[in-house]
Amino acid sequence: MWKRFYRLSYHRTLLEEQIRAHADLVQGRVLEVGSGSRRYDHLFKAEIAAIDMKPNLEKNILPGDMHGLEFPDESFDSVISFEVLCYSADYRKALAEMFRVMKPGGRLLFSVPFFAPDVNDNMRFTAAYMQKLLSEFPCSETRVVAFGNPVTVMWDLLRHFASSRSLGISRGIWKLACLPFLLMIKVLDLGARRDTKRYSGIFVVARKVPGLEMTKGQ
Repeated sequence: MWKRFYRLSYHRTLLEEQIRAHADLVQGRVLEVGSGSRRYDHLFKAEIAAIDMKPNLEKNILPGDMHGLEFPDESFDSVISFEVLCYSADYRKALAEMFRVMKPGGRLLFSVPFFAPDVNDNMRFTAAYMQKLLSEFPCSETRVVAFGNPVTVMWDLLRHFASSRSLGISRGIWKLACLPFLLMIKVLDLGARRDTKRYSGIFVVARKVPGLEMTKGQ
C-alpha cells in the first residue's frame, strides 16, 4: 500500500475516489477529453471514446482539441475530462464545446488541480470561481467539490521531495523518514477531512439542461 502512495499522489488518490463515487452518473456513449493514457477507464461502465492532443492509436486515443471538438452537436450521453481544463488557453470555449457535443440531460464530469507542482498549465481555478463560471453555461444540478486539505498537500510535497533524483542514494532514507507522517494520515483518516479554503483540487458534476442558451463562452 505504501508504494502506491509514493507512485500516486494523494491528490490523485482523492480524485479517483471522487470519480468512483460519481461514475454511475456516466452512462451510454461517453467522450473523454484529454484522455492521456485512459487511466480512468476501469472506473466506468460505459462506452468511452477518448481524444487527446497527443493521440495513442495503440490505446485507441484519437487526436482531438478541446477547443474544437470534431463531433456533431449532442453526439454523446456524457463527457468526462480530468486535470485537463487548466491547460486551456480559452477555457470558456473548451467548456462550451463539451456542452455542445453532449445530449440534454447528460452529465459533464471534470476536475482541475488547485495546489499542485508547476506543470506548465495556464490557469488555476478556485471552487468559488468555478461555481460562478458554470452559471454561464446551460447546466443544472451543478456540484463543485473541493478535495484534499493541508495535510494531504503536505504529504504530496514530501513525496515529491523524497522521490527527487537529486537526493541520490539518500532517497530511500527520506522515504522511510516520511512514512510515519503517512501512517498518521491513514490511521486518523485525515485525508477525508474537507477544507473549503485550502485544498488540492476541484471535482465538478454538471447536468446539461435542454433549451437554455449560454450567455457567454460561445
